[in-house]
Amino acid sequence: MKNLLLITYLVPLFLSISVTSQEQQSDQLAALLEKLESGGASSGISVEKPGDSGYKSFVQNELQNIFAQIDALTEQEKEDITFNEVNQKRIELATSLCTKDLRACFLIDEYRAYTSQKDIPTRIEELQLFGQDIFSGYSNDFNFYDSLPLKDSYIVKIGDLLKISVYGGFQFEEDLTIDMTGSIVIPEIGAIQIPGLSFKEASLKLEQSIAQAYAGSKALLSLTQIRSKQIFILGNVKTPGTYALNAFGTALNGLISSGGVSNNSSLRSIQVIRGDQTIHTIDLYNLLIHGNVKSSDFILNDGDSVLVGGLKSSASIIGEVIRPAIYEIKQNETLYDLINFALGTTAFADQSNISVERLLISGETTILKPKDPSKFNIVNGDKITVNSASGQKINSIDLIGAIRNAGEYSLQDSKTLGDIVNVQTDLLENTYTGFAVIKRLNFSSKSYRLINFSLSNQAELDQINLYSGDKVFIFSRDDIQYSQSQEVYSYLINIKDNSLNNGLSNILSNQGLSQLENVSQPKNLSNLNSCLSALDVLKQNPISNLMEAKLKIFPAGEPRSCTPIFQENSDLLPIILINSIPVAGNVRFPGLYPTARDLNGLDLFNIAGGFLISKLNISPEFDIGIRGRGFGSFVYDEISNVTNITMLNLKLDQGSTPGGYVKLVGEFQNPGV
Repeated sequence: MKNLLLITYLVPLFLSISVTSQEQQSDQLAALLEKLESGGASSGISVEKPGDSGYKSFVQNELQNIFAQIDALTEQEKEDITFNEVNQKRIELATSLCTKDLRACFLIDEYRAYTSQKDIPTRIEELQLFGQDIFSGYSNDFNFYDSLPLKDSYIVKIGDLLKISVYGGFQFEEDLTIDMTGSIVIPEIGAIQIPGLSFKEASLKLEQSIAQAYAGSKALLSLTQIRSKQIFILGNVKTPGTYALNAFGTALNGLISSGGVSNNSSLRSIQVIRGDQTIHTIDLYNLLIHGNVKSSDFILNDGDSVLVGGLKSSASIIGEVIRPAIYEIKQNETLYDLINFALGTTAFADQSNISVERLLISGETTILKPKDPSKFNIVNGDKITVNSASGQKINSIDLIGAIRNAGEYSLQDSKTLGDIVNVQTDLLENTYTGFAVIKRLNFSSKSYRLINFSLSNQAELDQINLYSGDKVFIFSRDDIQYSQSQEVYSYLINIKDNSLNNGLSNILSNQGLSQLENVSQPKNLSNLNSCLSALDVLKQNPISNLMEAKLKIFPAGEPRSCTPIFQENSDLLPIILINSIPVAGNVRFPGLYPTARDLNGLDLFNIAGGFLISKLNISPEFDIGIRGRGFGSFVYDEISNVTNITMLNLKLDQGSTPGGYVKLVGEFQNPGV
């Protein structure tokens, strides 16, 4: 009883040291404390129970083991424990907020996405040795031992508590302990020697002894309490030493009691030593990978030793496998075995493209390509990569940008762009219709071809054939405005000086950012650089002279941020600028407009906003440049038939300018007409 009170005192004292206890151990000890304080109603521990003394010694031993582990904690481990506790509080707070405000659920989703990505190794250096974390905690569920069936082959020992019931001519019932001589003493019968016998043999001997003394009497024997056994846990474990285990205790129980194995320990050659001989070798991979408990959980005898050796041979595997890690290997194990350790390959694995990096005796490294994994032996230090079968997509295209249903489309039922895009229903209010691009891969040269078109005419889209792998880019008016922004204008003017840094510096200066502010905002500078750096292809003559001439026609636009489509596809920005033509004169929004070859003059005029000043009784006249034909004058009714436009100017003459007279009367300095 005193021992039990001592435990009840020590456990809450231990729990109060939260900084030096591991989270899992704290939870388990709290559960143990609750059981002890409640009198053991749920756990089977009761001060009235005859078998309590064995459990007390077991608990005391476990607590001593815990204190030994706690003393070994480093400062970094203490900080990690504190961080984990604080982080758990954050998640609990977010969860409680989520029930009241759905916006808080976003925090949980983001955290889960972060942890799921963080846990997946992407490099060989990030891999960890498989299986060493299974001993991170231990069980305090003592009911487990009570529920185990007692086999007839169990060998009774000194210290075991037996319940003997005799009925018939002689009646007797009492709990008796096997004394140091190996005997149990029954009144009026005397001492009966039973140590070293199996439970079945002891029961039979007891029944025979009682039947000889009292004819017609029957005896029943049962075990009330089994004496704990002392075993040794040695080698590369965290806290080697002597441990008291229940009679059913196994090698795994002993390893768990010792706090588990240390880093770089062998899990596949754990030895059980009895006397001076190794009687069993445990390969924990049978349990961890194949779930075979029987082959791994070996029941120990009193005085047995469990020896954990160091890791001798290992190989790492990464890539398209379900559980990338470093695995311990034995002699003659193959690549097929290692892939099975990693739970097999993913659906994206290329079984014919597995590479093995191997260190040769000379110190050089070579790359091997196994043909048959089942016949390729793995050696210590091998690094295996299961590559992805990321082949070319077939029968699909990508629709990207300012369109109602952007995404990936199958070409199974679609052969032309008109089958996918309907200009009446699919375009957004902000869609720019004058210019769009198809990016098509040339498989022979492995280069891309860019095909431009307009979105003004459904019949034209119906004539554009699509091929697997095409990427169709639909621009917005925001994209076009960025191409005319102050950032783009300044960059193009400055790249003629062959100084990227100078160009960016001038742009930042125009935005009111000093060099110091630039340093403090690397993300903004990175986005700006990623968009604008693609314009370097325009700095060579005669293209640079042509771009400079275009830009000087109109003043630079307002400062704008790079749009997403150019951030992800910066090579499209110079294409936009090269295909931009000036639209000037009597239009609402003069400027540079990217124009596809099939865009006619009327659609281009409407994209620019139409008339700025108009008069119904005068037919407007347009000066239009046509690719390969020079310039010509066209009236309004003719421009719908003009394509391949290089410039459009709506003339503004006196006849189209509103005029008239106003008579000023009253308090004016100069009244009159």
